[in-house]
Amino acid sequence: MSSSAARYLVVGLLSYLIDVGILAAAWHLLDLPLWLATSLGFWTSFVANFLLSRHWTFESSRQPSGGQLARYVSLVAVNYVVTLVAVTVLHEAGLKVIVARTVVLALLTATTYLLYRRWVFTDRTHDHD
Repeated sequence: MSSSAARYLVVGLLSYLIDVGILAAAWHLLDLPLWLATSLGFWTSFVANFLLSRHWTFESSRQPSGGQLARYVSLVAVNYVVTLVAVTVLHEAGLKVIVARTVVLALLTATTYLLYRRWVFTDRTHDHD
């Protein structure tokens, strides 16, 4: 396993704990609607994940952040819609909310790593577009 892949898993685990911790608190303690609880966890972990991925996992903080952030946001937007729909569908099918969120996250993890590494946090200083 490459060092970036190992760091990706550590950052992913931390992001997961932030995500499901907020989701669980908002859903169970604050009794917020599922879509809002899921969104709060997702977007809070989004910020933590971007910053840790940029500075530690892919060590790309020397690159301009604007392009990285734009690519990251577009990927996260797709992941957000998939997450929101899939968590709701899986919960309505009988899975507990945290289990549903965990299943969805596991399914998106490998694809997201490849896209982070090859598209979001890649060195674009040599592109001539």
